[in-house]
Amino acid sequence: MDCTQGYAGEPIGYEIFVPQSKAGSLWNTLMDEGLDHCMGAVGLNAADSLRVEAGLPLYGKDLAGPYHISPVEAGFGSSIKLHKPFFIGRQNMLSSSPSRRIVRLRAEIDATNLTELEPTIHDDSGKIIGVTTSTAYISGQYYGLGLLDENPFDGKVYLSYDGSPSLLAEILSNPYSAVVEA
Repeated sequence: MDCTQGYAGEPIGYEIFVPQSKAGSLWNTLMDEGLDHCMGAVGLNAADSLRVEAGLPLYGKDLAGPYHISPVEAGFGSSIKLHKPFFIGRQNMLSSSPSRRIVRLRAEIDATNLTELEPTIHDDSGKIIGVTTSTAYISGQYYGLGLLDENPFDGKVYLSYDGSPSLLAEILSNPYSAVVEA
């Protein structure tokens, strides 16, 4: 069985599900035949960096997880069908009015400084307004997903580096909408 919606946000990608007994044979065939079509293996970190760059939340990090991020806050509000009479979590969704939201971030940073970044997101005054939930370093740029408690009015935030909010980051638009209709 295969499906064309992948984990990494690419417009053309496949996930293939096969019995474990056939996986090795399928892998070898795909690698042998795929060479002529520029196909190759991609590791989990590479796939995860595509996910972060595309702004796709991952369950346990950018959805639910330690910050209890709701589907609406993660940008999946349009997937919640509140007109349906019952589903687990419906009452919670009806009674919530989230003020937080997951945003995509981008900043210029030297790869050697990437490990020094702290998970806090700040506004112009230095006030902590959120945390990063997923990060990736792609072609000289930092990409991240962050949970903001407040909306900065100018679309710019600062990431902490060496204890101070000094790295300017841009908030990018999300490729999906968080519209909830009752």
